[in-house]
Parts: sequence; C-alpha cells; structure tokens
Amino acid sequence: MTDPRRATHPAAPGLPDAGSLSKAPRVVVVGGGIAGLAAATGLAERGVIVDVVERESYLGGRVGGWTERAEDGTVLPMNRGFHAFFRQYYNLRNLLRRTDSQLSMLTAVEDYPLVDGQGRRDTFRGLPQTPPLNALAFALRSPTFRLRDLVRLNARAAEGKLMSRRKLSASRWSSRS
Repeated sequence: MTDPRRATHPAAPGLPDAGSLSKAPRVVVVGGGIAGLAAATGLAERGVIVDVVERESYLGGRVGGWTERAEDGTVLPMNRGFHAFFRQYYNLRNLLRRTDSQLSMLTAVEDYPLVDGQGRRDTFRGLPQTPPLNALAFALRSPTFRLRDLVRLNARAAEGKLMSRRKLSASRWSSRS
C-alpha cells in the first residue's frame, strides 16, 4: 500500500553510487535504530563503506529486543512492547522487504485501537493513506482529540518548551522522551 499522491523528488545530479570513485568513502552511522539502519542500507547499496555504532548490545532502537538474565540464571527476552508498522509506512515496509519480501515477520491486525482511561476509543481503521490527510481525519473523528483542545493550546508556551529541549545534550534529550 503506497500513497497514491506520492511524488518523487530527484536528488541533484551527481554520481549514482560510489563505484566510480578511486576510493570508496567510509562513513560512520551513529545509532542502530530504524533511521540509522535505513541510512546505512542506502549508503552501503551505493558502494559506501559503512560502520554502524550503537550504544546498546542490540540493533533496532525502540523496536529492538534483547535478553536479560534473572538471578536464577533464566534468560528473559525483553522489548519495549508492541509496535505497529502501519501500512502507510511504505518506506519502512520497503526496507523490511529487503530481508522478507512477503513481510511474513509482520502480523496483520484489523485495527490498532487506542483506549483512554475513560474508555473512549480511537481507531486507525479507514484513514486516508496520504499525510497529512490521515492525521487530520484521525483528529476530526477522534473522541479524545477535540478541536477545542487544539484551539486552547498555548503555542508560545509549547514552542518555549521545544526550544529549551534543543539546548539539551543528546543523551539528556533521549532520556526525557
């Protein structure tokens, strides 16, 4: 499933890959999450020598998994919980197809409902595929996201909080989000 309104914006003219260079460039990609792995894949496919450095002992970032050992020696699989790879994430799905052409590693679900503490239910079913129309449709039909809440949003205060986060180091920023 891809966005029917998608458009391709070609890069500026240049070399199609590093193969015609006298020496292959070598780069370091910091972070083995989805974005880092996607960048490393794209670079490697174009002949660039890529080293990925990751702080954790596993790849995948927030979608990664690892093991811990209990005091009794039992190995416990760990993860950050359920993750949804929505069908409109076609770039991510195309990346995953490089290792699993049928995406058999993914389990299709009919919907991905969100239920708040008062029992109100948001749904992702039937949304348009095109951003930002999908976000707008979600917001307009949501019982938890109300237009009056958006109108009351203090944009200046929110911007101030964003600006103060920009002054944080990367490690402090990631620990707050």
